[in-house]
Amino acid sequence: MSQPGINQTETDGALGVLPENGGAAFALAGCCSGGTLNQPAAFAKESDVIAALGVGPLVEAACYYIANYRRPVLVCKSGGATAGAYVSTPTITGAGTSAITVTAATAPYDDYDVYIVFDVGGTRGTAGILYRWSLDGGQNMSQQTALGTATVIALPNSNVSYDLAAGTILAGQTISQRTTAPCPNATELGDAIDAVKASKIDWELLMPTCPLSATLADAVAAKIADKRHAWVGSVRMPDLTSGVSGRKYRRPVAFAIGAAEASVSQEIDIADPNRGTLPGVSITDARGNPKHHDESLNPGLDDARFSVLRTWDDFQGVYPNRPRLFSSAGSDFYIMPMRRILNLIHRTAKLTVTKRLNQPTEVNKKTGYIREQDLLEIEVLCGAAFSAALAGKKTSARLALSRTDNVLSTHKITGKYRGLPPAYIELADLDGGFENPALNLV
Repeated sequence: MSQPGINQTETDGALGVLPENGGAAFALAGCCSGGTLNQPAAFAKESDVIAALGVGPLVEAACYYIANYRRPVLVCKSGGATAGAYVSTPTITGAGTSAITVTAATAPYDDYDVYIVFDVGGTRGTAGILYRWSLDGGQNMSQQTALGTATVIALPNSNVSYDLAAGTILAGQTISQRTTAPCPNATELGDAIDAVKASKIDWELLMPTCPLSATLADAVAAKIADKRHAWVGSVRMPDLTSGVSGRKYRRPVAFAIGAAEASVSQEIDIADPNRGTLPGVSITDARGNPKHHDESLNPGLDDARFSVLRTWDDFQGVYPNRPRLFSSAGSDFYIMPMRRILNLIHRTAKLTVTKRLNQPTEVNKKTGYIREQDLLEIEVLCGAAFSAALAGKKTSARLALSRTDNVLSTHKITGKYRGLPPAYIELADLDGGFENPALNLV
């Protein structure tokens, strides 16, 4: 027995206080086992997300972001027209005489690598059989569980279940199977995005938590086409440590890329290796061999404008290759910072000039145009707003208004604002060699 005494621990973060620089929330839309459809809600604690929404890709993405970046997240449950499913039939090794099948009408809540091993065998329906289970392919196993006289193995909080027919189970026998998470159709995902857009909570980036087909990607692009927001989507799934259970699940690349992007200022390129590795992300197997796409080993997807993962020869861990955009060839918006910076400039210009609308403005008595000093006032006001919004971002912007707008007739002014973005050094060609000081003597 341990010595009598008092053990004390301290929990920080229980109040759910967000960092002062939390900024706009990271918006997520997708499927989960609980909650209300198309009802956005903001969270600052993983436990609150789980309590409100249960389990599933939406919960995993929200908890990963909160756990690793401690910033606010805005989540919205979508419909799931495509239900979670089991991939093929379960693979049984060392099988006894008991036939093991998927329980009818169960639809998994998430993308799982189910693995069950029987440590002690026996006759189904007779106490004595012991098993352990995992949802991440055996990387994290449960404690031993007694089957007792039950005829069903139901894995907690997953909606994964197997029926055991009469017969025997052998010690060492295993069950393994992949499952897929539920996924919304285009209408359901669009409805969830509309609900997020109608929310009064400020957000800048949105990420659907399901892999996107061409149809779903088109639906998201149609919904987020303004000059204030951007979105991140995914088609591939590396291994990522869950912010809910600590297990290592296969998750869309966007879980890591999107969370990293939403956690930084608009001008930051998350491909900067000085930022460190993407937390909880693995693209190799337990032996360190390549398992998922590594752009450093198999280049090409970046050229196709996908945001992909990479490794660096001299650094440990996994990094973003570049936060690419599906912009056309020659576009200024080749990486996400360029899009986000201009969106910030758009928002600043709109907000500032809106404050000048519907005010009485004097015109020049000879030309009928707005007086020069009034136009300069608007330009200076906008310039000051640009300076404040872009401070520290290696970026500047300016507004120039037309001097020949017939506002008395059209009630409209025209102008152009332009931003000067940062430059991003992505390649360096360096020549190295020895030198002999004696040969340089004059």
